[in-house]
Amino acid sequence: MDALLNHLTDWNYWITLLIQIGYICVKLVLMYILFLIVKSIGKKVIHTTFLQYQRNRQVSANRAKHWRVC
Repeated sequence: MDALLNHLTDWNYWITLLIQIGYICVKLVLMYILFLIVKSIGKKVIHTTFLQYQRNRQVSANRAKHWRVC
């Protein structure tokens, strides 16, 4: 019981515990920020790829129309 009481009143234990919890929180926040950055970049890439696909489809449709007219 005395050993447990000494452990709970030991300031070094609580300080290291708080530092570890803070370190984990900082890592989680940084990972979340990285996730948001990757998500926004992914959205932009998908959007521009889709626009390019639409443009290419339009160009090929115009080509086909042109050949049908001639």
